[in-house]
Amino acid sequence: MIDWSIRLPDQVVVTGTSSGLGQETARLLLDAGVRVYGVDVAEAAVDLGKSDAFTEVRGSVIEVATWHEVIAALHADAPAGVASLGFVGAAAVLDVGILDDEDMAVWRRAWEYQRARQRRRAAGTPPTADGGRPRRRGRGQQRERTVR
Repeated sequence: MIDWSIRLPDQVVVTGTSSGLGQETARLLLDAGVRVYGVDVAEAAVDLGKSDAFTEVRGSVIEVATWHEVIAALHADAPAGVASLGFVGAAAVLDVGILDDEDMAVWRRAWEYQRARQRRRAAGTPPTADGGRPRRRGRGQQRERTVR
């Protein structure tokens, strides 16, 4: 018989944990015993904050400072290094209004957010702390990354 089980990472960074898909993903990971780092500009759901395995990082996913805070939280919980780390990008940028009425700042923010998502998707990781492109893996290098 085929074993369809998967091994979850020890720690997972989840964006968009204040509502929707990010919030539900964080709940499911916590229920499975995973340590979760929730990243969002809005406050996380009350039930998530009650868990000892949940660390909230308030900030925008397109700001480098937010990722510095995530890295600091990872280091605080695992000073010897993270054994396995996962990432779930579920954050969204939501602006309500009429397209003709929007100014360039709104368009720019949405564009920067989408660009950051494309970089994460291509690399399979969150943006690097310095805002640059993640290093590409060579042949034979593992996909798992450790935070140092």
